[in-house]
Amino acid sequence: MGLSSMKGWLLLATLFVTASAMEEETYSASDLACAVMLLGSISFMMGVFYLTNHSDDDFKMYSWNTISSTISIFCAVLLFQGVQGVVEYQFLEEGENDLTVAFLHLMAWCLLLQLSLAFISGAVSFPCCDSSSEENQEPLLEALDVEDQDAQQQLYLEEESKKISMGVSMSSVAVLAGHITGFAAISAWGELQQMKVLGPDLHLLWTWLVVPLTFLGLSSFFKLTFKLRERVFLMDDEKDYKEEAWDEYAKETEDDVIGLAISFLCVQCLRFTIVGKLPNVEGEEEGKDASHHSNLDALILFLTSLIFVAVQAVKSLIWKSDSRMGAQISNIVSMAISWTLFFTIQWEIDANAPDSVQGMLKKVYQAIIVTGVCFCSIFFIDKLADADWTGEETDKMLRTIILSFGILIGFSWEQCFDISVAIFSHVHGALKPVAIMKLVLSVGLCTVVVPAWVFYILPVVVQYEVKEKEEEEKEKAEEEIKEKIEAIVQTQKNATKLDDVARLKELRAWIRKSEQKHLELKKRAEQYQKDADEHKKNANMHQSSIGELRAQNFHLKGLMKTLPQEILEIHKLVEGLTTA
Repeated sequence: MGLSSMKGWLLLATLFVTASAMEEETYSASDLACAVMLLGSISFMMGVFYLTNHSDDDFKMYSWNTISSTISIFCAVLLFQGVQGVVEYQFLEEGENDLTVAFLHLMAWCLLLQLSLAFISGAVSFPCCDSSSEENQEPLLEALDVEDQDAQQQLYLEEESKKISMGVSMSSVAVLAGHITGFAAISAWGELQQMKVLGPDLHLLWTWLVVPLTFLGLSSFFKLTFKLRERVFLMDDEKDYKEEAWDEYAKETEDDVIGLAISFLCVQCLRFTIVGKLPNVEGEEEGKDASHHSNLDALILFLTSLIFVAVQAVKSLIWKSDSRMGAQISNIVSMAISWTLFFTIQWEIDANAPDSVQGMLKKVYQAIIVTGVCFCSIFFIDKLADADWTGEETDKMLRTIILSFGILIGFSWEQCFDISVAIFSHVHGALKPVAIMKLVLSVGLCTVVVPAWVFYILPVVVQYEVKEKEEEEKEKAEEEIKEKIEAIVQTQKNATKLDDVARLKELRAWIRKSEQKHLELKKRAEQYQKDADEHKKNANMHQSSIGELRAQNFHLKGLMKTLPQEILEIHKLVEGLTTA
């Protein structure tokens, strides 16, 4: 008994000492970063299920689009930085920047973008691939020649399924390659922005001048690619649906590249104007006072985001343009809103976080806060877009802002993984140099993420886009019908105007013809009525004659009944006379 009680006391003492040691144990910043990363990742993954299964269809669409854009930005930045590191290692000295190499790198990604879209759409085939456009169109041509309606419908559905599959493939390439090209444009034109062409005193002015130069340069280059596509289209004397798909996706992707590059460079200028120091090409601030910002700095940057929101609202309400220039300006402003909010949150963390929050831990905090702020903003903006008092143009503007939030989330999480890849490459790098190890890790991570994005996320986004496009086409058709009706009414109201006299005469002539037809139909109806009355009268007369005939027939039947008796009496009378 005493031995067992002693063992119990020893066990309690051991537990007490262990608990005391655990209370006194200190944790490093890396431990805290891993803990925050773990909790944030689990919360984010579980939150995705709530977001993508929301009762509101619009909110689900925004959630899927944001998640898709987040993954695309994440993979695009990883791949671009991995390739850029190898390019710099091969062609530049350590710490050296070359504008020529940066622009050649940009041209390479632009060329890869155009060729990949052309090949996947089927508009252009390489010698190693013999799938000609005529062979790809055979199912549809056969469907037109088949007499069986069910077989024709089946072949048509197969052709439509191929088109949808091609759309998913083209969307994946367009989005991913477009974002990589956008970051390549940021790197190339950002290098030009870093150069002090006008001297140190006018460096701020030069950074602002680079923004319109970037717009002119990219716009001119993409006009050239458009003309080259037109040359390809004219080679077969007609523009089929594959070439239309190539042209459509290429234009949208090029507009996204312009929006991504111009918005980032513009926000770089704003940050330079506020704090007096230009960040590097990647947007990172270097030096001892790089992370020292005040709440006032963050407030000023946040106010600039509100100015961009106002510009987007004015553009949507006043300049209702469906031109390509309008789409580019809309992309620039919406992405500028995202960049300003991203760096506002970064500066708020710099201003209020303790000095111990640095490096990886700081990036993890930023990614979690950005993710929460973006999805909360999506919820409130969606409610605002669903309100009855917001017009159609306002709703489009709000949706554009929502879709740009993927940049914030993707870029913030990419910075976390970028630091992770960099640390792993330096500490545990089996491959040397570090740039090659970083590229291998980036490609390996994207090999896991990109297929899941293409097979399970992007098809859902494409379905929502097709559904939204069908609804827009239906609304446009209804608006066209409404406009035609209003035009006819307006023509009648403004009949005194010389331009509307001809239309009024046509309407009056049409009314006279209608009245004449009405009179003819009325006369025919009256004639039919007369004929009907006459037939009815004749029928009545026939009915009366039928009655008289029936009475005569009845009388004759009575006479025929008495006739045998009369004949018998005549026979008796004859016999009497004979005997007499």
